[in-house]
Amino acid sequence: MSEAIRGNIDVDIDHAWYGCLFFTSDRLIVARTEYKRYYRSVGDTDLLMDFNARRRELELREEGEERERMYMTTRPDDILAADKRNFAMPYSDIVKVEMKKPGRVWAGKITITTTTREKPYKYPLREGKKMFDQHVNLVRSLLPNRLSIS
Repeated sequence: MSEAIRGNIDVDIDHAWYGCLFFTSDRLIVARTEYKRYYRSVGDTDLLMDFNARRRELELREEGEERERMYMTTRPDDILAADKRNFAMPYSDIVKVEMKKPGRVWAGKITITTTTREKPYKYPLREGKKMFDQHVNLVRSLLPNRLSIS
């Protein structure tokens, strides 16, 4: 049987990238999908600059969503080859997955502890309450004894 993507969770990878956790039949793939754009308004005279910055931000978001759709339909090895910073961790290396429930302001978090890294991976969730239960069910179906929810 070939490796297939079972589902994904949108997360905040780091200060510059959004990404996805792709759960396959054999491993978890962490992939960067969307570059973050930060801009700030200096004053009313910079409305055109703000408009251009916002337009660019929307273009980057569309590119990220397109990349995520492409990743969902491609082979897991192609996801890893698409960006040198994408990486995979086999399920056998995952010791614990903790998912924190979203609150009113907080979107929730997923923390993954592995045998190969001293410090756990921590990713804020992007979708909040509306998708949290589906994400829990996805993780529970693939890593049932290693999931905790707080």
